[in-house]
Amino acid sequence: MTRLIQSATRFAHFIASVVFVMEPRKRADLALGSSLRSWLGWRVDLGKEESTRIKHLANELVECGEKLSKGKNARSSYTPMSGRISVK
Repeated sequence: MTRLIQSATRFAHFIASVVFVMEPRKRADLALGSSLRSWLGWRVDLGKEESTRIKHLANELVECGEKLSKGKNARSSYTPMSGRISVK
């Protein structure tokens, strides 16, 4: 029974450490998404359709960055010269 309690305690500490490490990452991801949306032109007075496009594009850019950091090829549908957002 003692081994079971020790194992359960170790597992609880492991889960707590994972949660502890994930919280700052989650905050950083939310801050990154917020910054990207504001850089892409999101405002409070935008319509729902345009807000949704900007949100999807920001998510796409975050995914591209994650892929690039893992050494994979990544593409975004955003072309800065046209100023138009096309999310597929």
